[in-house]
Amino acid sequence: MRKKKTKVPPFVDQSNLKRDLETAKYKGSFDEFLKRTYSMTFFFSFMITIAIGLAFGLIETPIYLLFLFPIVYIFFFFVFLNYPKAMILRMKKKYDQEILYAGRYLLIKIESGEPLFKALIDASNSYGISSGVFKEIVNTIMSGVPIEKALEEARDTSPSDKFKRILTQILTAIKTGADVAEPLRQVLDSIRDEQFNELKGYEKKLNAITMFYLVLGGVFPALAMVLGIIIMSIMGLETNIVFFLVLLSALFLFQFLFVFNAKSSKPAVSL
Repeated sequence: MRKKKTKVPPFVDQSNLKRDLETAKYKGSFDEFLKRTYSMTFFFSFMITIAIGLAFGLIETPIYLLFLFPIVYIFFFFVFLNYPKAMILRMKKKYDQEILYAGRYLLIKIESGEPLFKALIDASNSYGISSGVFKEIVNTIMSGVPIEKALEEARDTSPSDKFKRILTQILTAIKTGADVAEPLRQVLDSIRDEQFNELKGYEKKLNAITMFYLVLGGVFPALAMVLGIIIMSIMGLETNIVFFLVLLSALFLFQFLFVFNAKSSKPAVSL
């Protein structure tokens, strides 16, 4: 009996999603990813909706939960649907962190007189995430695919633009019959300069993030909470433990986003 395929929502670009899954090295099939997305979305949406209902006393009026659930469901659906993009971004940072080491290792091997294929084999036995890419290239070549085609496939599925540039330079040199070492050295020097500029830019950005964190993440929430309690006391409004728990959770989330932003904006460099 033929297996029924999971329906793809009309607003989802199927071709782009498949390409993202391939780039992210997702182990399962496209249909399995969709099924997992639907199941995880329903589970988290249900749990969060119940949690919000308990926190704000909406359990007694289930009609509010019926309106809330679709909103939460849509939010989590897009979160899990963008999982491949998050994985690609994480892989990109790992590639960029060791891009210069991998490129220089390959350059040294080529300059020492080794053929390109032998240099790729040595690079595949080196270290880090880049060795896995070189290993895939070598395995593809060993299966009978021309070296140009193998390099093109690796370039098209690489999450790192810098890694793509290295493979593009190698491909161009092979196709034109030029020496691989010189264009490889030039692109590595260009990447080194770019990473140095990224590091300088991050230094300036971090100063601004730190200032905003101290004001918005420390001083402002404390003053706002004290003033809020005073105003509610004057107005005779009652507060309970749930109210303070929600405020503390919001404050924690706010500060977490600041720290996450500072960490995620850190450039992946390997100078």
